[in-house]
Amino acid sequence: MYADMSCLRLALYALHLTCGRKTGFQGIFLLMLQSSHMTDSTLMELTKSVMRHFQAKAAGYGLNARGLTVRYLLNWGGFVNASFHISDGQTAFHLKLTDDEDSRLRLERWLALRELLTERYRAPRVREWVELEDSKFGGLLFEHLAGRPADFRAEPALHAQVLALAARLHADPDLAAELGEGQPPITCSDSFIETYIDRFDEDLLVIARDLPPFVALPTLDWMQGETRQLEAQARELDAFQQPARSPIHGDLWEQNVLVGEDGAWFVLDWDDLDLGDPALEYGILLGPLLAHLPPEQRPTPAALPADPALHERFAVYLRAYLLDEVIDSLADYVESDFA
Repeated sequence: MYADMSCLRLALYALHLTCGRKTGFQGIFLLMLQSSHMTDSTLMELTKSVMRHFQAKAAGYGLNARGLTVRYLLNWGGFVNASFHISDGQTAFHLKLTDDEDSRLRLERWLALRELLTERYRAPRVREWVELEDSKFGGLLFEHLAGRPADFRAEPALHAQVLALAARLHADPDLAAELGEGQPPITCSDSFIETYIDRFDEDLLVIARDLPPFVALPTLDWMQGETRQLEAQARELDAFQQPARSPIHGDLWEQNVLVGEDGAWFVLDWDDLDLGDPALEYGILLGPLLAHLPPEQRPTPAALPADPALHERFAVYLRAYLLDEVIDSLADYVESDFA
């Protein structure tokens, strides 16, 4: 079912070796920060603003204002949102903020659907909306959940449970009705092109303008050619002409599954929730295992619903997932001072 991915795997491995040697973990953090709108000074001011808010309202949150600490949390998925850990040593909260208009709308949608998502899909319980009085930032407040990210390679039973949760989500008529209200219909082709092709084209322009010395022109041509082939498949294959009307999480990878010390687990970051193509979800959930596990340990096609059109789209999404790891990492590298 799956195309030969050896070329993509080799490109990804080479990129990790090269970028890893040049930056290290501290460099990777700075690289991500510099390629976002979240500058050091903005982050410092935002941290102070969060501290002032919770000191002023400490009693209402059951916090000791004198022992309060506010710590910024690195999000490897990007910097559109800013997350903070707030604690007095006894009570702790997680705060997710944004000043981006689209991100704010997405967080507000999560707030509106919070009860359904918590009851049916293991979303963390939202306590309230927080608006910082002295800044443009607002967002969601949660009680802190102690735990660690899932490791699907080492926890196949958990991976199977998350796949089952995703299947229920994709078939939820109540959520589909809520998300579809006022939205124009789109096809699976539209969804794929918006998710991957448009972003690939933007990132490839960034890379081409300042091509790293370790990326040869034939490699850039290859990435551009892969992008055009993927776009052609999405536009031409009958499987992609179906409507994209299933609720999807949109970013359901193992870093967004939190496992508590007692074994309870939660699905985080519901701000990408929307109507879309389940093949995207399965590409994110299964792609890393199919790309990096030895053949005898890889999930089988039985992990997918018995839908031939979905299987056909999934094969394209899998290739796009691997290409994304190459192109997105290179674009972040070029946009930093390390290029």
